[in-house]
Amino acid sequence: MSSGALLSVVVPAHDVESFLPECLNSIAGQTYRNLEVIVIDDGSTDRTAEIAADFAARDPRFRLIRQAEGGPGQARNTGIRAATGVYLAFVDGDDLLPPYAYTLAIACLERTGSDFVCGDVRQFTSRGATRSPMHAKIFPETKLRTHVSKHRPLLKDRTVWNKVFRRRFWDEHGLVFPEGVVFEDVPVAVLAHAMATTVDVLNVPVYYWRRRETGEASITQRTTDWATVSDRLTAVDRVSRFLAEHRQQGLKRAYDANALVDDLALVLRALPDADDDFRAAFLDRANDFLDRVDPRVLADLPAKYRVQWHLGRQRRTRELIEVALATRGGMPVPTTMRGLRRYAALPLLDDPEAGVPRELYRLGDPPVQSKVHDISWRDGGIVLRGHAFVDGVPSAHPWSSVRLLWLREKKTRRAIMLPVRPRRCPDATTESKQGDCSYEWSGFETVLDPAALKKDGKWVEGVWRLAVGVVGRTGPRKSLVKLGVDPNSVSFPPRYVDDGVRIVPVARSQEVSLRVETVRARVTNCVMTDETLEIRGEINGPSPVAGRIRLSRAPGVPEHWVPATFGEQSGSWTSFRAVVPLAILFPDPTTRAWAPPPGAAMDRWRIEIALYSGGKKVVHLIADENLTQARNRYRGRDVYIRSSGAGYVWLCARSAAPIVTEARWTDDGLLLLRGDHDGRLGEPRITLRLRGAGERRSIAVTTEGDTWRAVLAPRSLELFGGTVELRPGVWDALCEVGSDGSLALTNLTFAEAVLRQLPAKTEIHGRAFALEGTGAESAALNAGSMLRPDEQGAFYRKRLRERYRAMRSRPRRDAVLFDSFSGRQYSDSPRAVHEEMIARGVGPAEHLWVVRDGQVSLPPTARAVRHGGTEWYEALASCRYIVTNTHLPDWFQRAPGQTVAQLWHGTPLKRIGFDVTEVRHADRSYLSRVEKEVPHWSFLVSPNRFSTPILSRAFRYQGEILEAGYPRNDVLYLSREAVAEKVRQRLGLPAGKKVVLYAPTWRDDEFHGMGRYKLSLHLDLEDARRKLGDDHVLLIRRHPNVVDEIPNVGDGFVWDVSRYPDVADLLALADILITDYSSLMFDFANTGRPMLFFTYDLEHYRDRLRGFYFDFEAEAPGPLLATSAEVIDAVRFTQFEEYRYRERYGAFVRRFCDLDDGKATSRVIERLLN
Repeated sequence: MSSGALLSVVVPAHDVESFLPECLNSIAGQTYRNLEVIVIDDGSTDRTAEIAADFAARDPRFRLIRQAEGGPGQARNTGIRAATGVYLAFVDGDDLLPPYAYTLAIACLERTGSDFVCGDVRQFTSRGATRSPMHAKIFPETKLRTHVSKHRPLLKDRTVWNKVFRRRFWDEHGLVFPEGVVFEDVPVAVLAHAMATTVDVLNVPVYYWRRRETGEASITQRTTDWATVSDRLTAVDRVSRFLAEHRQQGLKRAYDANALVDDLALVLRALPDADDDFRAAFLDRANDFLDRVDPRVLADLPAKYRVQWHLGRQRRTRELIEVALATRGGMPVPTTMRGLRRYAALPLLDDPEAGVPRELYRLGDPPVQSKVHDISWRDGGIVLRGHAFVDGVPSAHPWSSVRLLWLREKKTRRAIMLPVRPRRCPDATTESKQGDCSYEWSGFETVLDPAALKKDGKWVEGVWRLAVGVVGRTGPRKSLVKLGVDPNSVSFPPRYVDDGVRIVPVARSQEVSLRVETVRARVTNCVMTDETLEIRGEINGPSPVAGRIRLSRAPGVPEHWVPATFGEQSGSWTSFRAVVPLAILFPDPTTRAWAPPPGAAMDRWRIEIALYSGGKKVVHLIADENLTQARNRYRGRDVYIRSSGAGYVWLCARSAAPIVTEARWTDDGLLLLRGDHDGRLGEPRITLRLRGAGERRSIAVTTEGDTWRAVLAPRSLELFGGTVELRPGVWDALCEVGSDGSLALTNLTFAEAVLRQLPAKTEIHGRAFALEGTGAESAALNAGSMLRPDEQGAFYRKRLRERYRAMRSRPRRDAVLFDSFSGRQYSDSPRAVHEEMIARGVGPAEHLWVVRDGQVSLPPTARAVRHGGTEWYEALASCRYIVTNTHLPDWFQRAPGQTVAQLWHGTPLKRIGFDVTEVRHADRSYLSRVEKEVPHWSFLVSPNRFSTPILSRAFRYQGEILEAGYPRNDVLYLSREAVAEKVRQRLGLPAGKKVVLYAPTWRDDEFHGMGRYKLSLHLDLEDARRKLGDDHVLLIRRHPNVVDEIPNVGDGFVWDVSRYPDVADLLALADILITDYSSLMFDFANTGRPMLFFTYDLEHYRDRLRGFYFDFEAEAPGPLLATSAEVIDAVRFTQFEEYRYRERYGAFVRRFCDLDDGKATSRVIERLLN
C-alpha cells in the first residue's frame, strides 16, 4: 500500500460547465484519498467557477483559483505554483479518471523510484469508450523503470494528463508550460521523457479523454484553425530542436519520423479544407522543419508520405492536395505493378507533366495475407485451419501455390515443420480487395501432436510462433500467421498435456502462438462471503518458508497483500489457503462503484502468489479446470472471481448490474439470454449497439424476481411499424438499470461459464450469426452479411458484372425495379410512383425493390432484391423499367427496350457534380463515374424550373429533362393531415405538443473515415429541453452519411427519427423545421409552416466547403441563426418569425415550388409508360 503522500491535482477549466461536475466527481471519488485539487478557472463566462466553488465548499481537498483567461498553459503554471504535494498530476476539466487511477500510479512510483509514471488512455463520448488512437501503440504492455531511448513508442506520449510526476523531478528540470498557446503539453511531455532517468509505463487505462460531440470542438479537433495548428507546429519544432541541441540524434530521427506521419500529417489531411493563406503558412513552417530532418528519415517514410512531403518541398499545393485527398479518411493505399515491382497507385504516378520520381511511390514486396479461422483440440491434437496467400498472386487451384507451415520457438529458434492439407477457402477471396485474383485454394489445415513440442522427451517452457510460407510464381514469401481483424471469433482454451504442464494460446499483436507452460500454482476453489474472499489452491512443489497472495492491477505493481498458509504436500502439489478481506479493496463505503462506460473494462486485479524460500518467486495464479466463478455484492458493487481465456485468475469489480447466466440460440433462430439481477435496482434495459455507427436495438426484457429473460429475433426486428433485419456488423451488448438513471449505459456482463462457450454460432435461413466474447467480461453479436460468399469481395463482384453484361442481350422482363437511396429506404419519389402505379393498376404487375442489408420494410406489393446479390445484377440487366432517385453503378448500361427514370433527390442549394471546381471536393473518381452513368438515363426529373439548367450542367446531361415536380411532395398536398396523425401514433409522440424536426446536413470536412461522417450537433439539447420540453418535442434526423449517435434520446423530449423510412412523412408531421443547408427546405416550403436555419458555420460552409447556387442569406424563408440560444428562442416565438419572413417565404415558394401541385407522380408515370 502507498504511504499516502500528498498528491496535487491541477485542473485547468475554461467554459466547461457541462462537463466539470462529472470531471470533479471522478477526482473526488479516487480511492487514493490524500489529494489537493486545485481548479483554475481560466476566465470562464459560464458557470464553471460556480461549480468549482461548490465543490470546494463541500470538500476541503478542493480549492478554486480564478484568473483572467490566459490559456491552459498559464492555468496549469498557476496551479503548479499553488501546489504543495509530493506528487503532481493534471486533469482537463472535461475529462474523467477511473477511481483507481492515482492509487495505481503512486503505488507504482513508490515501488520503482521512477521520475514519473504514465498510463494507457481511453477516448470516450456518450456512446462509450475506445482505445485512444494516439496512445494505442505506446501501452501494449507494462514496462517498469524504462526510458524513451529503450521504448521508442514513448515519443508519441505527448500528453501530461495520463501521468503522475514526482514534484522533485519537475522542479529540478525547471519544467514549465508554454503560455499563450495550445498544445502546450507536447513539449513538456516529450522533454520530460528525454530528461527522466527512468519512467514507468502501465498498460492499464488511467485516463478517459473526452471527444466533444456537440458545441465547440476541443483543441485537438480544430484541424483547420491556423492559430491552433501553428501552436501544434511550434510544440513539435521545440522538441526536435531540443533533441538536436542535446545531441540525441537517434531520438531526434525517431521523433522527426513520428512527427511527419503524425502531427504534421494531421495537418496534411486537413489541407484540402483550409484556405490559401493557411496552406501557404503551413508549407512555410513544414519546409522549415524539413530543412532540419535527416534525409534518411524522409527516405524511410511510407510511400504516401514520401510523395506528399516531396510535393510540399516543391510547394506544389494543388498536386499535394490531390494526393492528400486520395489518402484521407483511412482509405487503404491501392497498389499497382510495374513489371515485377509494386507501387502505390496514387495521383501523379508516372505522370510526365508532374515529374514526381517513380521511386517515391515504391512499395516493398507484396505481403503474405493470412488468417486463422479455427483452432481446436481433436483427439489429443491441435487442429489449425486458416488461409494464406500473397497479395496479388492468384491461388485459384490446388496447384497454383504451395503453403508451408512451421512453429518456431521464440528464444531457442528451434523449428517444427507441420503437415499441411490444402483446403478450399472462398472466404479468402471474399475478404480480398483484389478484383483480378481468386484465392479459392489458399486454405490450409494442419494437425499438431503436442508431444512434438517436447525436447529430448521432456516438456520445456517456451513460446512457439506459427509461421507460413507461400511458394508461387513470384517466389517464396513468408510471414507470421495472423488472427485476422476479429480475434474473438476464434476460441482455443488451454489444456493440460501432463501433470503440471499445459498448452496456452497466446494472441499478441494479432500473431498466433502456443505457449508451453509449467503450472507452478493454481486455484482449486474460491468462496465469497459477505466480507471476505477465501482462496484455496495448490503450488507445484514443497511448502515454501512463507507465502503471500498479492493483488496487482498492473504486472509488478502489487497494491494489496494477505498471508497464505500451506498444508501438507501430496505428490508434487502442496495446498494453500488465503483469506482476502474485501474491505482492503474497498475501504470507503461511501465511494461510488466504478460503472465502466461501454467498451471499458471493469476494475481488475491480478491474483498472484509470492513464494519465499531463499528468494522470491511471484506467480500469476491459474484457474483449475473445474473452478467455478465466485461472485458477490459488496458495498454497492458486484465482485467477481474470473479466469481469462488463458486461464489466469483475476478479481473484478464494477457497479451492480445484470449478469448473463445463459446465452443460446433456439431452433427457430432466436437468441435467448437469461440472467440475474437485483430487482431493487429497477428493471434492466438490454440494448445492442452497432459498433462504429449511431444505431441501437432494444431487446424486450421480462423479469421475475431477481431473474430476467430477453429474446432477440435478428431476422425480424420491429421498426416504426415494419420489420427489418439486424444490420450486418458487430453489435455490442449493453445494459442500463435504475429508473432514476443511477446507472448509465454500460457493458452487459456475461458469467464466465457463458463466456467459455463462446463463440456461439448459428445460421438462420442462410445468414450467419455469432455471439462472441469481447476479450473482457462482455460479449457482442456478430451479424453476418446478407450476401452469399460468392457475391462478396472484389473478385466475385467482377464475375457478377461479367454475368450482367451477358444478360443484357436477353429479352426484357416485364417488371419495374425501384431503388431509393441505393437500397436504404422504402421512400421518396420511387415510393410515390410505386404506390400510385399499384393504386391505378397501370404498368407491369411485377414490382421489385432494391434492399440493402435487409434494412427496408416493404409492402406486399413489392418484392425485395438484395443490393449486391445475384438477383440485383439480373434485375438491372433485364427489367423493362428502372426507377431510381440515386446513382446507378458506373458499369450499368441501359439495354435495348429499357427505360431508366432518374428522379434524383433534392433541389440543389450547394454545388454538385461538375459545378464543384475546388480540388478538395472535385472527386475525380466520382465525376468519372457520373460521366459514364448519365448517358444511360432515359429522362431526368426536375423538381422546379430553377433546378433544370443546374442539373443539366452539373451532370453534363444532354438528354430529356421532365419538369414535373417531385412525386415525393404530393403527400404534402393530398393527404398531409392523415399522414401526420398516422406518423404521430407510430412514433408514440405525446398528444398536444408541437413537433419540431431538426434535420441538418453533413459536413464534408468532419469525418471519421471514408463515407463515415461526424454528427455536428451544435444545438444544446439540455437547454432546449428546459425551455421547450413542456409543449414541444424535438425530432432529430441524422443525414444518412452521419454515423454518430444522437445524445439524450429517450428523455421524452428528444426523439431519434434517423431510421424512419420516409422523411416526407416527417415533413407532413412537423410544425417547425430546423435545418441548415439541407434540400429539405425546398420540400417543406410546400407546407407553408415556419422554417429556422441553424447556420453557425455559414461563412465556412459557403466559402470553403461547397458554395451556393443562389444568395441564401438574402432569400432564405426564415431567420439564419448562429447560436443554439437563438434557435431555441426562435422556436419559442415562432409566430413573430412567421410574420417577419412572410413575404420572403412566399417568394421562396414561387421560385422553388412552382411545379409542385400534388400531381407530379401522375406526370412521371405518364412519361415512364409512354
